[in-house]
Amino acid sequence: MALRNATVQGVLADLGVTLTDVRSLTHLFVLLSAAALAVVGFLWERGRLPSRRLPYWLVAAAFVIAAALWLLASPARSQGIAVEELEGWRTAAYMTLYSLPTPIAELPALFTAVVMLRERSTRPRLLFGAVVLVAIASSWLDHLYRLVTGWFLAFGADNDFTDARSGSNDALFLPILAVLVIIGIPNIVSSFQVRFGRDPDSLSVRLLAPLWRSLTSALPEYRLVETHTFVHPAEMAYRMRIEIDECVVELAGWLPDGATWPEDATGRAALLEEALERFRAGRTRSHASAPAWLKSDTQIDDVARAWRGVQPTHLGRPSTRTSTTTSTHL
Repeated sequence: MALRNATVQGVLADLGVTLTDVRSLTHLFVLLSAAALAVVGFLWERGRLPSRRLPYWLVAAAFVIAAALWLLASPARSQGIAVEELEGWRTAAYMTLYSLPTPIAELPALFTAVVMLRERSTRPRLLFGAVVLVAIASSWLDHLYRLVTGWFLAFGADNDFTDARSGSNDALFLPILAVLVIIGIPNIVSSFQVRFGRDPDSLSVRLLAPLWRSLTSALPEYRLVETHTFVHPAEMAYRMRIEIDECVVELAGWLPDGATWPEDATGRAALLEEALERFRAGRTRSHASAPAWLKSDTQIDDVARAWRGVQPTHLGRPSTRTSTTTSTHL
């Protein structure tokens, strides 16, 4: 967008960069954006890339195509005109190479948007799918319009269709780009939050970690071996909640006789600490059911927050007893 601005182009012209050079540089950035769109689309569609090296191949392809466009536009640069004004095979080849990568790169995101519209699971997903679909449809209109115009000009067919294209270039490009930027900003913010551990799931992992570590150290049979291999905080937080749930259900059988779970989180944390000590001491297990507060993530978070203040003496100390129970979530 900056390279399309007349003020920026004027500054670059003072540095010896011609308008044709600026246009070629603009098209390079568009091709690199197409590579990024393909990566995002694959991640949306399947949650992973077909190959870990795909981004490198896509970026390399963008530079190769940009180099080909540079060579195709060399006569136009030497004459100080746009490649459309050559009105020959170079115009058709240039517009074909430039116009096709972006629509192709948008296919994975298009499939995701269509699925969102078909499933109609939630209003936010429906709205997001609709916005993405509109943006992609407009992008296709923009690029295919350019492609057809290039072929018309290649055969010297300067008509109302080509004239309308020359007058509507920014009218098609800028609104689409604005929508894509609006769509992309939340993803960028979320990515930075995850990267720096400030997203809700990372905060949950840090909150749950002391309680989870204490319980699973004493009851290691409830710690699934896959836990430490997760790389996304959402997966880690989800698994930690499962393991905390199972440990608390098990320890409910070691509550003191007649004890009931308090209403406040601090009291629950203290009673859980006492049950854990009775478990470690080898007391007889009694029949017990899962406490009602385990059904609420908010209440589990409150207990985990209160657990920090309990200062458990067993923190990190593994259990010496052998449990005959097994995890129901393996």
